[in-house]
Amino acid sequence: MVSVLGENVEFGKFCRLAAAYSAAVAVLYLAYGLYEFIVGATSWWMPWIRLPELQLGFPLYANVGGEIVAVYVPKVIVDPFAGLVLLVVSLVFAKASVSLFRKRVDGWSFTTVGLLLAGALFVLNVLIVLADWMDAYYPLLWSGEPNSTWSILTDDWMFNPMMILFVLALPLTAVYLKKEEFIREAG
Repeated sequence: MVSVLGENVEFGKFCRLAAAYSAAVAVLYLAYGLYEFIVGATSWWMPWIRLPELQLGFPLYANVGGEIVAVYVPKVIVDPFAGLVLLVVSLVFAKASVSLFRKRVDGWSFTTVGLLLAGALFVLNVLIVLADWMDAYYPLLWSGEPNSTWSILTDDWMFNPMMILFVLALPLTAVYLKKEEFIREAG
């Protein structure tokens, strides 16, 4: 590590890179959060207003039950509360970005909290998908017919932004792993 005027240059570069990545993640959370909140609030509380259906994800085509369907990754759902949660996570990652750029120790803290929030939302979505799966196939326990219209590819919660953005935020675990260095350099 090279020291210039008492500052660790490698640590400074790492912080700037992590700050830029955290800012990019924050912008993605912000974009999807705003869109989900606006569309969700409009459809839930002002149903007379018709907004055009717009997906901000990439379309992938899959054969589901003999029919070709477009699966958007990530798939925006109509839920204002999911949008609010995405906005909160966006604010945490934005604050982490500012603190990381300034090489402050709270950059580590905000990044850790952002990852914990994003991870908790990821786990929640996995549990919702598992519940949908069990709901579709529980009639098999009583020799009934399963809900053949359900597919993991078309489940609204499977490719939700909360799941996809968590995967995109995982590289920020590098910040979490440098706790001692943050305390030593920034503390």
